[in-house]
Amino acid sequence: MFILSENTSVENQIINLTSYMFHKHYCENDAEYIIEQMDNDIVWIGAAEHEFKTGLENVSSVFEEFKGKIPKCNISDEEYHVIKIAPKAYLCSGRMWIATDESTKISLRAHQRVTMIFREYDGYIKCCHIHISNPYCEMVDDDMRFSYKNVKAVI
Repeated sequence: MFILSENTSVENQIINLTSYMFHKHYCENDAEYIIEQMDNDIVWIGAAEHEFKTGLENVSSVFEEFKGKIPKCNISDEEYHVIKIAPKAYLCSGRMWIATDESTKISLRAHQRVTMIFREYDGYIKCCHIHISNPYCEMVDDDMRFSYKNVKAVI
């Protein structure tokens, strides 16, 4: 659980927590920390088509499966924005570059996007929604909201 400080806005604390959660996940592979931040009623949507889980037990099991499987990564160019969407509810949207660390001998790089929702309780916040996505690689600059590159295959 993330304890709120009275000296900093809730919005800034949510930005800091979101960034910290991603660093704990991708740079340190610390599933326990991520799970500690989750609310009981949580939804997780991953980047892959089949990745969708609800409830603390189900979502926690996904992060438990990640243990030891994520190569050490570096995160750069983080950008986040928070909107208060209801009393004591905040939506944090952002994007960042995630790349495998040189020491892993693996070369992966992704521009990851995220939407998270946090609930504020008496003095602390919990995450109740995590949605991860990667840009749709089939799209080209001329496409608007939908890729027309493969339309002929459908028609």
